Amino acid sequence: MTQASKLVKHGLVCDVYENPEFPDIMFFNRTDRYSVDEQIFPDLIPYKGFVTNQMSLRWKRLLEEEQIISSNVISTSARDLFRFGFRHPVGIGSAAIVKRCIPIPIECIVRGYYVPESHSWDSYKENGTFMGITLPAGLKNCEKLPEPIFTPSTKNRLGTPDINVSFEKYVDILTEFIQDTFTLTTGAEPERIAYKLADLLKNISIQAYTFAHNYALKKRVILADTMLEFGFVLDPNGEDHEIILINDAFTPDTTRYWDLDTYEVDRNQPAIGRQFLQRQLYLCHEWDPSKEPPRLDPFFIHRASELYIDVFQKIFDVDVIHLTEEASWEWQRVKEEYDEEESVRAASAEIAAYFSEN
Repeated sequence: MTQASKLVKHGLVCDVYENPEFPDIMFFNRTDRYSVDEQIFPDLIPYKGFVTNQMSLRWKRLLEEEQIISSNVISTSARDLFRFGFRHPVGIGSAAIVKRCIPIPIECIVRGYYVPESHSWDSYKENGTFMGITLPAGLKNCEKLPEPIFTPSTKNRLGTPDINVSFEKYVDILTEFIQDTFTLTTGAEPERIAYKLADLLKNISIQAYTFAHNYALKKRVILADTMLEFGFVLDPNGEDHEIILINDAFTPDTTRYWDLDTYEVDRNQPAIGRQFLQRQLYLCHEWDPSKEPPRLDPFFIHRASELYIDVFQKIFDVDVIHLTEEASWEWQRVKEEYDEEESVRAASAEIAAYFSEN
């Protein structure tokens, strides 16, 4: 029988499991935890892990169908999870089998709207630029930009904030990453490779954002900005490294969503997902990030859960309660099959031991 997978990383909102029998895969389980400014908070948001997992899977599937980018997802079926040793009930509907890859240490952020409540936009308020990108003067609060802009940031270790970087610094980070990670052929120029990689990630990110923005808009949802992450995986023939989309894809944890029906320029928009939680912390609790994360009122926890569910249901025309029931039913059915197989195996071993002793 396949041995059980073990927890190897407790992330901000996602737990990572591994099974040494299958070194080329990992298991990602998205939890109901939430984080702000790289800190994990004590409350859990009901259905959040399920929603972010299912939402991310659907976006990744669409991006693959559009031939924009492949993803790290191998399977999410209960049967495959059990077969490869992931049998933790916390993963019902929120776990996925993914390809092991080499993460690229950059967060690829695409912004389609001016959001002055975000400190990332402070430079525009001062001089009309964003990390060297010149933008039209006099943009109004939450106004759509003439075209999406790519604004990469560092991908720092747990507990430290990410920092926006210029395109030049972005290339420098990729150059160092390439030199430290890969064995280059004689004469290869890491700076030149890094520049090409930087340009490729930028183009893929903007293309993915534009597709997702237009798709969501048809469902009366505005996708204002997002963060994507990429990695390298060895191709099946072992001859080359393929760039794939990893981690979240357009979930409310990494994406700023607004309701088109309530959208108005020149004011802050009603927040959805993590932005809703951030506002409660900073405006209602006046939270200091240097202090211990506080607990939120149950009303806000319940409302946050509703917002995660609502945006998922609206974009993908699904019923979360129905999906969770289906996932639980599938998990239970597969578990019963495996329990029966294990019972038969144990009985066979007992009989074999009896005859060997006699």
